[in-house]
Amino acid sequence: MYASGMSNGGGFVANMLACDENAANKFAAFASASGAYYQNDVSDTCNPDSVAIKCNNNDSKIAFISTAGGRDKTIPFLGGSRRKHCLPSDPHFVTTWAERNGLPAANATSSYDNTNVEHYMFGEGDAAGMVQSYYIPDMGHQWPTGNSKTHVSAKKVFMEFFEDWNMTRRNSIGSSLPASTYNATSADTTGAASVLGVSSYQALGLVVAMFGSMALL
Repeated sequence: MYASGMSNGGGFVANMLACDENAANKFAAFASASGAYYQNDVSDTCNPDSVAIKCNNNDSKIAFISTAGGRDKTIPFLGGSRRKHCLPSDPHFVTTWAERNGLPAANATSSYDNTNVEHYMFGEGDAAGMVQSYYIPDMGHQWPTGNSKTHVSAKKVFMEFFEDWNMTRRNSIGSSLPASTYNATSADTTGAASVLGVSSYQALGLVVAMFGSMALL
């Protein structure tokens, strides 16, 4: 089974399912598009590049992929204060997942399909690509469809990622990774999302997390 969501659905996937001790080991991999990763920081100062990303999944090693748009005015790529909470910058959030997995904070950066989209991959050796993200400069708050502005099709890259990261591979690699280098305690997010099971694709089980609009695979 795999979990995917957009906007608050992406936050539900990455902040709640992946950060829950039980759910983290029910899904083989997690994917988020334009995710709203609210952190429970209600102070006057929000530091998007350093806000603590809270998580409590008993040090489970998570396969995670995300997409984010440079023109997203709803959930800005660089984060900031919103709804009395702090949105971490997308690079900070994704790097934190790598560190929590025991992966180096440095990533391998490449151009996606000779476009202006930047593809970031974390991990080395057998763990290479366990955490990935796509920065799409011309995209707003949406599900990437692979058109002339987004270039990336979330359906395509997410499903390829899911095919690569089954539970057997994730657990076998995870057991050899070092303990988390990121100090976090408990998970918290605002909003809610429902979970809907959809038809399997290429023998893969998939759960889509939704909030407001549904990301159709």
